[in-house]
Amino acid sequence: MTGYAVTVLAITFIDDAKSMLMNRPRPRLKDIAASTGFSTNTVSLALRGSPLVTDETRQLIEEAAAKVNYQPNEIAKSLVQRQSRSIGLVLTNITNPILTHTAQAIETMLSKRGYSTLFATSDNNVENEIQALDALQGRRVDGILIFPADHHRLAHIERLNNFHLPTVLLASAPGATLDVVSVKERQGARDATIHLIQLGHTRIGIIDSGHWMGNAQKLQGYLDALAQAGIASDEALIIKKSGYSPNLGREAMDELMAAKDQPTAIFASNDAFAFGVLDWCRMHGLAVPEDLSVIGFDNIEFSAYAATPLTTVGYDPKELAGLAVERLLYLIEQGDAQTAPLFQQIDLEIVLRKSTGPRRENQS
Repeated sequence: MTGYAVTVLAITFIDDAKSMLMNRPRPRLKDIAASTGFSTNTVSLALRGSPLVTDETRQLIEEAAAKVNYQPNEIAKSLVQRQSRSIGLVLTNITNPILTHTAQAIETMLSKRGYSTLFATSDNNVENEIQALDALQGRRVDGILIFPADHHRLAHIERLNNFHLPTVLLASAPGATLDVVSVKERQGARDATIHLIQLGHTRIGIIDSGHWMGNAQKLQGYLDALAQAGIASDEALIIKKSGYSPNLGREAMDELMAAKDQPTAIFASNDAFAFGVLDWCRMHGLAVPEDLSVIGFDNIEFSAYAATPLTTVGYDPKELAGLAVERLLYLIEQGDAQTAPLFQQIDLEIVLRKSTGPRRENQS
């Protein structure tokens, strides 16, 4: 996918289009008032569930509204209330299962709170991200949740504060002046590398995807673990790839296994890379974990069903979504009141499966 995309869940617009195509005017409050004999104000109160209207009157009005398929004009309501009851959610990559699962959880939680979700994707491109944010502002969203395309280029996101538009970053970003809800990527990468070290591996390769997004958290966690164990890092074992696909994992393995002193274990910074590593091993006759241990990151659903079930680092997307939604709705409730940015992170854990094992005696 190229460019940016914004998907708007706006049934009101669809109904309007259908009415125009069929040359049928949209039912209005005064139409229901005329058919029931009640005033427009009474009809409005009844459809909003006001206690000022008796149950009998409310039932009559609701039945009349249902007969003509009356739908409230959400656009007009938002102009009066100065709220659209919609939230913008910007993803970096819709092909990444962990992001789509998080997005699904966010949409479900917001729906339960009476909010619709407007989706956009930047395709990991800052210019696309800027256009997506502009489009969401044009839709008058009440707040924005965003996975930033570049963790070091945030000025265009932070300026949303100038428009009093509540915004929460869904990834750690050094020096950010916005609220942040993210996972402890550095800790997770460190724990993954320590797991391999504890199995006796000292030649550990990493395939990192964070550099192109200005995110060095996983690479730094990997280096932390090596330093803690007194193992010198080797540039030949650090491969950086831009993207999210198994093919990139296969490409990285061509580079890693060309090293004079080959690795006995691989830490892939996402599960897609790890699947590529597993496939490379299959094509080249290497047994996992007997010849090479492999650990991924994200614990997507397919990890448990790989030919060799993948050991990986995971977290619950619903936990991340819950913290982000609650924080954003709190900021919306505060209105223009000044609120100090809050930095929240959730823990990760290693999910042990069959792709990691002890280093063999004859391995370097």
